[in-house]
Amino acid sequence: MSSDLDIIDPSLLPPLLRQLVGLLGVAETLRLLEARGGLPLYIPTHPDQTALRDVIAPSALAALCASPLAGDTVDLPKSDKLLAQLRNHYLLEAVGSGAKSARAVAHELGITWRRVKQIRQAARDRSPDPTGDLFA
Repeated sequence: MSSDLDIIDPSLLPPLLRQLVGLLGVAETLRLLEARGGLPLYIPTHPDQTALRDVIAPSALAALCASPLAGDTVDLPKSDKLLAQLRNHYLLEAVGSGAKSARAVAHELGITWRRVKQIRQAARDRSPDPTGDLFA
């Protein structure tokens, strides 16, 4: 079973967002960012002392309250970078597996075919060369 950090590249996320995904997982982080992203947020030290009970699952709230962030106010980022990574992961899986064409995925996601090509090229550039560095 793959973890949330297997479907995104944490190195492309801001440090706080990386920490939140590690603590809460992708789904709960998205819930938090959709509700409060782009704003300062006080991280409570006790789960029962916050309105976040209505935003994220109790287990995620407990993890957040037990984290090193508890007691601090943080500037939550917006969800754009995380959503873009999830979109790119979906695109690469759908086109790479042959389940859908690049054109179909572009239409489905509301992006251009050129953007699909750019995303696929960036993924190829980031992946290690399977043959190694034979000519170095």
